[in-house]
Amino acid sequence: MELTAEMSRRIEERIDAFVASEEWHPDLRNLAAQLRALPLYCDVGGCIALRGDGEVILVDPDYDGSDSPTSRRWALDGGWPERVLRSGCQRHPELVEILEVALRR
Repeated sequence: MELTAEMSRRIEERIDAFVASEEWHPDLRNLAAQLRALPLYCDVGGCIALRGDGEVILVDPDYDGSDSPTSRRWALDGGWPERVLRSGCQRHPELVEILEVALRR
């Protein structure tokens, strides 16, 4: 199932709210702003984020907030969809139904 225009709009709104919020670390907000992607799961291996069009990207783990982040499209396989979905739903509970669709494509 593809993301609807409404789902994409809601993701974009959440990206804007995330960037504007002081609740999140400035480096993570900067990352979201530069890539127009919502961080869902971050660890020492990088950050997995979701763009408004439903594209899942992996941000290189050495991003430190001081330069432009590099990212690449990432296909979730193995146990990753569940792990990222769980983390994303904890961070962004208002997007649960959208994340379930986006991460299972």
